[in-house]
Amino acid sequence: MTAHRQITAWAVAIAVVVCVARPADARATFGLQLKFGLAAPVFSDFVESTTILIPENRGDGLLGYPYIADVHNTVGWSVTATGQIREWELSLTHYRMPYAGSTLYYAGRSPAEEVGPHEVNDAGVRYDKLGTPISSSSPYADSDVLTLWTLDAGRRFYFLEQFVEGYVPFGAGIVWASIADGLAGSVGVHLWGGVATDIEFGDFAVVFDARVHYIITNNAAGVQRGADNAAVVDETVLEALISSMAFATFDVGVRYRIN
Repeated sequence: MTAHRQITAWAVAIAVVVCVARPADARATFGLQLKFGLAAPVFSDFVESTTILIPENRGDGLLGYPYIADVHNTVGWSVTATGQIREWELSLTHYRMPYAGSTLYYAGRSPAEEVGPHEVNDAGVRYDKLGTPISSSSPYADSDVLTLWTLDAGRRFYFLEQFVEGYVPFGAGIVWASIADGLAGSVGVHLWGGVATDIEFGDFAVVFDARVHYIITNNAAGVQRGADNAAVVDETVLEALISSMAFATFDVGVRYRIN
């Protein structure tokens, strides 16, 4: 009798889900979606080959000397607002990924002066490549977080259309990036793709979304700074002009179907 009751309870639960779920041909003509999630760098740093100055209160014996370094990000968060028209979407997203440390590759032979936010006057300073890069838990950055805003258009290709919808979204847009407080932001291109699923209940749906992103902008630390450092570290002209980064997002959200 207990087993019979359990089976009956499961059958009723399944029937309720099927009754409130939308059929395959009822894809939202227009909907609004709000997602929250995690944003994590993928094998790349947005701030690379930049000049940093060790503050005088570090106490590590290298006070006031400039270094050329990569600054690393760690897992942060994102929030996305999306408007959907059938298989098309338009979205605005805000990302924040904290700095987690840095790796120093070149050391200046003489002291330098910080003349502004994330701006070091190292004119005349000669750099030596470190035999072993120095890893630091401190990012030596003027801001504690990398901030991104993106405005994107995309399309969804559906491979499952029941009360659970599965689809592959991809698209492109523009990105604005700020690497430090008081420093002008950089602007560029944002490309992305992924996989997602919506579980529909009436006019609402729970959304699970995973995407891989790639951004490319003008050099975040300034084109002149990029050119100066490229000559030191033997980078190409293209590497001196741009900043780029790959990262992944994992989101959960809610979509409301308007019609």
